[in-house]
Amino acid sequence: QAAEKWLRDQAQAQGWAKAQKLQGRNTSQGLLGVLVRADSAAMVEVNCETDFVARNQQFVSLLQQVAASCVANSSGEAADMELSTTAISPGELGTSPSVEAGKTVGDLVALSIGQVGENISLGPAAVFRAGAGVRLAAQCHPSTGDGGAEWQWGRYAGVVAYTTPGQELEDEAEFTRQLCQHIVGMGPT
Repeated sequence: QAAEKWLRDQAQAQGWAKAQKLQGRNTSQGLLGVLVRADSAAMVEVNCETDFVARNQQFVSLLQQVAASCVANSSGEAADMELSTTAISPGELGTSPSVEAGKTVGDLVALSIGQVGENISLGPAAVFRAGAGVRLAAQCHPSTGDGGAEWQWGRYAGVVAYTTPGQELEDEAEFTRQLCQHIVGMGPT
């Protein structure tokens, strides 16, 4: 156990060293990830140098960990309004606690940089908290994989907060999916 901990610490240190060396490189590729859990949703952006890394399962896993960290860090906040939205800057996101105990989101990024050998940077994030009676739905396009309704990722993303007239809507999931598709496609302000 001590040897495993030492190896993890060494990998983390090497990741930070490589991150410092590569930090000036352009990160024009990347993905948006959306995680919807009950009354919370997080939309995060993580960028990298090439689309090959963006399609890598390790990169998608990092994206999911960043989104899960945003949801976990916001879960204690009460949503007194119908919908509250919190914007998180890349700097704030990097210093926030991650889902891995004792590590920040920045630590996870540095470890990934050390493993993939390419610069990775955090983009902005947004956390949505729905109040009583409000539901959240999301859609990404083009989705690079099927993470189910809770977890999705792609180049574009939309999150919708909505209420229903009291009764269950027929094909509610399909309707909200199509609504999100229109939002992604039309880009309304």
